[in-house]
Amino acid sequence: MRAYWWVGVTDAEAAAYTGPEIFDVYQDNLPPDTVENYYKYRHFDTVAQKVTQNPGVTLNVCVREWYPETVWEQLDAIFGYRQALSTSVPNPLTGLSAAMTLYRKSPERRFSEQDRLIKQTLMPHLITVFARSQLAHWIRDAAKEIRYPLAAIADEAGALRHVGEGFAEMLQREWPDWRGLMLPEPLLAKVALRVDGEFSGTHIVAKITFRQDLPLVQLRPKPLSDHLSTQQLKVARYAAEGLNFKEIARLMDLSPGTVRNYLHNTYRKLGIKRKIQLTELLREVE
Repeated sequence: MRAYWWVGVTDAEAAAYTGPEIFDVYQDNLPPDTVENYYKYRHFDTVAQKVTQNPGVTLNVCVREWYPETVWEQLDAIFGYRQALSTSVPNPLTGLSAAMTLYRKSPERRFSEQDRLIKQTLMPHLITVFARSQLAHWIRDAAKEIRYPLAAIADEAGALRHVGEGFAEMLQREWPDWRGLMLPEPLLAKVALRVDGEFSGTHIVAKITFRQDLPLVQLRPKPLSDHLSTQQLKVARYAAEGLNFKEIARLMDLSPGTVRNYLHNTYRKLGIKRKIQLTELLREVE
């Protein structure tokens, strides 16, 4: 018999390790009370502890080599497996980990080293696909007027549950010291209102949409048009293309001094000092 489970877990402090805190479970060919029974025995789960200490490394486990003999009979009765391939991959920014274990019931037929390496290689890709699949039906039609490319699902308290690519990094643009598991405080305050809303910061805009009583949080970079006047933005674009003050002044029917002032104020508002920084900002958000 082959079986598997895929779990979403929150990180635990190694010094006080009591096993992963599971918030999401998908399983096949395992007893329906697997999670409930797991919590009864997780205090001696050396496999979970080992994969937590070795993120991204797949362990090839023979149950009777890893667990005390005193619990063999209980494990056989409750879970019914003898061999396992177990991997946990944490995200240090969000505080979330995804773990997947494949099981075999046969006491003789062990997983091979090739099996272990294949699973270890595939695991990061599986996590990416899983996150996309969880977010896909939430995002559909959620933002019709403005595109918010980065998204995450949180729980009622504002703890992250499923996070799309780039979401955590975008949060750090606004809050450089932020680390999960909880959303940053300004977003938590929005979530606590329990109604759809937006947050506009210095560098990002967040849209919060409640679905199934859970908040979908979507992010986008704050466009330069939110910082600059129409004329300043136009001058900035010309400057990024390499035009000098006189050339821009001629195209916009302005004096070179006015162009210089527009560009000076643009640099000040954006907190930059060089044209290459301006060019990068324009390329990134427009």
